[in-house]
Amino acid sequence: MAMAAANALILAALARDMIQPGEKKHHHISRATAKQMLEREVYLHQEIVNLLQEIENSKNAEEARRFYGWLFWTAAVGLVLLAVICWLVRRRRKRQASPQSFRVFWPDLPEDIAEIEIGLSVYDNNRTRRNNLALDVPSS
Repeated sequence: MAMAAANALILAALARDMIQPGEKKHHHISRATAKQMLEREVYLHQEIVNLLQEIENSKNAEEARRFYGWLFWTAAVGLVLLAVICWLVRRRRKRQASPQSFRVFWPDLPEDIAEIEIGLSVYDNNRTRRNNLALDVPSS
């Protein structure tokens, strides 16, 4: 039984040497190599930190782009709504200031009179003329 265990140990060692050829049991490295490896490790660590910062900055830049895009479209929609409201108010004021005509049916109107125009002027408190109103009577 001890012989089988010894044979298994030797076979395992040989298999390991075959799988990892050139690797020695004892790793001895010089101080210069150890210093280079340490410097390389520090450099790689710093590069990882820089890459992580770049990723974070790109995320912040993407969030800023989204925010400014949202701000732009909100302002654009607000300006369009303001323009529509101003247009509606202007249209309403223009309609109120323009003269309006009314047609009136008047059955007892003599036949030789084709149209009657009645003018009506409206003034505000400052004595400024605000509106004209004309009544047109159609001929029968």
